[in-house]
Amino acid sequence: MRAATSGPVGCHWTDTEPPSTATHSRRTKSSVAWPFHTRNASEAASTTLSMKMRSSWNPRNLLRMADDNVSISRSIVPDYILHYMAGETPESLAQKRQEREEDERRGDAHLLRRRDSLTSTPVEFVDLYSSSTDLTRGIPSSSRSHRSRYLSGWRGGLRLNAVLVGIVFAATLGCLLGSVARTKSVSGDFSVFSGSCSAAKQTSIGIHVAINIATIGLLAAANYALQVLSSPSRVEIDIAHAKRQWLDIGIPSVRNFKHISPVRSVLAAAAIICAAAGQVIYNGVIFETRGLNGPDSCGIHVSTPLLLVGAALSFVVLLCTCAAFILPHFDPIITIGDAIRSFLRIQDPTTTERCLMTKLDVKRGRWANHEARYFARGRHWWFLSPSFTRWFLTALAFLAVAAPATVAVIVMVNSDVDEQFPPFGTATRSTTFVFPPFSSDSTVPRIVLAALPHLLLAILYLSANAIFTCYYLSHEFSLFARERQQLRVSSNPVSAQTSTLYLTLPRPVSWCLLALFAAMGVIMSQSVFPIMNPTSSEVNNPNGDVQIGLSSVALVALLGLLGLLLLVILGMGFRRAQSAAVGDEGAIGNPLALAGGSCSAVISSRCHGRSDEDGRGALSWGVTEEARGMTIGHCAFSRRDVGIVEGRGLYA
Repeated sequence: MRAATSGPVGCHWTDTEPPSTATHSRRTKSSVAWPFHTRNASEAASTTLSMKMRSSWNPRNLLRMADDNVSISRSIVPDYILHYMAGETPESLAQKRQEREEDERRGDAHLLRRRDSLTSTPVEFVDLYSSSTDLTRGIPSSSRSHRSRYLSGWRGGLRLNAVLVGIVFAATLGCLLGSVARTKSVSGDFSVFSGSCSAAKQTSIGIHVAINIATIGLLAAANYALQVLSSPSRVEIDIAHAKRQWLDIGIPSVRNFKHISPVRSVLAAAAIICAAAGQVIYNGVIFETRGLNGPDSCGIHVSTPLLLVGAALSFVVLLCTCAAFILPHFDPIITIGDAIRSFLRIQDPTTTERCLMTKLDVKRGRWANHEARYFARGRHWWFLSPSFTRWFLTALAFLAVAAPATVAVIVMVNSDVDEQFPPFGTATRSTTFVFPPFSSDSTVPRIVLAALPHLLLAILYLSANAIFTCYYLSHEFSLFARERQQLRVSSNPVSAQTSTLYLTLPRPVSWCLLALFAAMGVIMSQSVFPIMNPTSSEVNNPNGDVQIGLSSVALVALLGLLGLLLLVILGMGFRRAQSAAVGDEGAIGNPLALAGGSCSAVISSRCHGRSDEDGRGALSWGVTEEARGMTIGHCAFSRRDVGIVEGRGLYA
């Protein structure tokens, strides 16, 4: 309810709603000019002791007394009277509030505390979702603000991933130093195990489990850095929209590279390329040898040159991950909550009166057409969220792994009738192949070539991760059309906003995906692997024939996990987006479900609400202006109650 306040000119209306206990008394007093209340009358209750205490001036006592008076006045005297006594007007208070919000967004705690110390009274206008305590929520101590800034949101997630990459790099560097100390060279190999072939195989599997856990973590950290670094800032979005171009928000995007800072593009590309290459290098570090001390004698060797390359790759990923912390003026829009908050604070002029614009409209260049339109009812399946291009690339990545594995299993089963399914990770004579002739020092290239299928797995992981991210991006956005939701932002949350370490893909889904691909990596290392038959007894330089072995059992297991991945992707794809509401004609669908992938212009078009909507409180999306007859309605985000989008109404 709007209350009247007296001011220098007259009565002004504000949105400040006094407490219910004093509603009637404040309404009766609002028409009385406050200056008629004299200071002598207010001080009539002063005692002699209090006058003596005031006669001795002490700055600290004065500040303490002033603070006590303000606290007492807040509980007794209405806010609008305190505003008048401070010489404030609604316009000046609104301006101060806007300046305070700008300071909170920029995290300028020092400037905010200095301005508060110079303010005559700390009382401000309040809205439905803030109070006197809410206004100081963004003013913690300097150290606390610094910690919360760098330990939460995308900075906290990036810091955690940097620690994980640092552990991988430190472990690799330690192994490299040990290898160099043992071989006295960076070009040799050394044995870590020698014994029976069955024991060597078990040891090899154990080492590859550790390697693939580390490498998939390295790839996940690089993908996290890719999503952060490729996320656009608001300035970059505005520049692209002015050219009638759109950007991806909330997903890892290579498409954004041409629209963002070149430095960030280089860092993101370097991180993801080095992490993907690391899948090949690390899985080639360990290889098996046969016949060193007899026909049933096998060994496990470590390649020092590949250790050196692996350490260099992990170090580059670490540098790129840490570089995001020191980028100047880097305030990316990463999550869907970041985008909503930004577009509500500063509305995008290129998407006004287009509250139901689709990505197809954006691609066809219909931004300038401000015609009203009906909401097309219909169910939205999750598989409609990723774009066709993303589905096509994911299908290619899947076939690049599954097709050769299927062909290899068929060939091996038909060629080796006596031993079609040998023990896991074991190659028979008919499934062992000789490489083409190389030079005498070509051990490393052959090992890398045998480990090359791990690169296909890395590409498949990035593609599958992007599909799941598109699923949950659309799902999170569509929830605002059902009920009020808090904005989940990637940095600097205020009021009811929340912040998480994950960006778009929830952690349980991400962890399950990581576990699945770590298992695939282990099985891949036992499906296709190099075998060395040394012709020399020198352990440090086993220049012999390098062969490649295939295991039919491991390949079948790999195909089983690929089938599980495909089943999960398609199974989740056939989930339906929850309907926004049930109208007169049944379920109306969900206007916020993103069809065809992420699009900054579509998200921007949904965020043209009232000027006082800043995203601090819980928001819902729906009809804010009814469409009746020839009257065109409007839909937007609001902290107030919103209506249902009807299929028979025109909205713009």
